[in-house]
Amino acid sequence: MDVNQILYEDQDCIVCRKPAGIPTQSAKMAEQDMVSLLKNYRVSKKEPSYLGICHRLDQPVEGIMVFAKNKEAAAFLSGQVANRNVGKYYYALIWGQIDPPLGELVDYMKKDDKMHGSVICIASDPEGKIAHLSYQTIATRMIQPEVEASLVKIKLETGRLHQIRLQFANRKNPLIGDRKYGVGLSDRIGRTVALCSYQLEFIHPKTQEWMKFCIRPQNPIFELFLQDMQ
Repeated sequence: MDVNQILYEDQDCIVCRKPAGIPTQSAKMAEQDMVSLLKNYRVSKKEPSYLGICHRLDQPVEGIMVFAKNKEAAAFLSGQVANRNVGKYYYALIWGQIDPPLGELVDYMKKDDKMHGSVICIASDPEGKIAHLSYQTIATRMIQPEVEASLVKIKLETGRLHQIRLQFANRKNPLIGDRKYGVGLSDRIGRTVALCSYQLEFIHPKTQEWMKFCIRPQNPIFELFLQDMQ
């Protein structure tokens, strides 16, 4: 584990940046993931290898994650996530402009095992779960000839599989670089999906202090918009 990716650490938790392309936890034995990297990091410091997963980020997504270093912290942090008491904020680059520029997206979604993703469904679908986020358009620019993209700031209210990617794609504003939900539009631009969990807020499991961490995206596709980020 690159120690430069660790934003904060104490006896109860580790807050770090997950690079794009690395899964939170992989089912493939030979594939590197955040859990194995952080366990090895703890062992290298002669600490117990325990690591509690409190939430997840999709493999193509970069951003901030918090992991627990003991079972008590894991239960406390996981409870915050389940009760939606964790502040999760994202930057995304979307295709074109979304109308209105400020608003909320509310849909019902369900997992689709065949496509290894999710689909929009009707509210009465027994497998459907509500998906809710709020967003604000920060800036719109041409990122390539005849290709307009908008930087959108998102507050995630629920945490469904591929939620942000699917909800914006459903409005004909897929995320730049999304090869699953942006086929025929945004999939041909960028090497990976333009999505970054740039801010994470939670209550510390022991001190009860409100913790807040922020980063800037490292995906080169965001470079034209760095001046617009707080």
